[in-house]
Amino acid sequence: LVLAYQVNVDKQMYDPVRDQMAQARTAEVMEEMGQVNFLFSDKTGTLTANEMVFARCHVGGRDLGEFRKGVDGPGAGMLKARDLMENGKGSD
Repeated sequence: LVLAYQVNVDKQMYDPVRDQMAQARTAEVMEEMGQVNFLFSDKTGTLTANEMVFARCHVGGRDLGEFRKGVDGPGAGMLKARDLMENGKGSD
């Protein structure tokens, strides 16, 4: 019951799309989760809600950095890529 409570109040288990927290309905699931060694996915969106996010890019051996949006705007990689396309060189 303690593990179920921890899942129910864990802020990282919040779903902003549904505006709901996770809700553990059985204690048996918690016991079984500790026994999982491998998790396989067929990329159907079961685990990712069909969201594929371009995260990082390397061009010509050069790491452009993070492309995912942050709270303050586009990632640094996106800004470097824009600069590279517009000016022919990236700013570091």
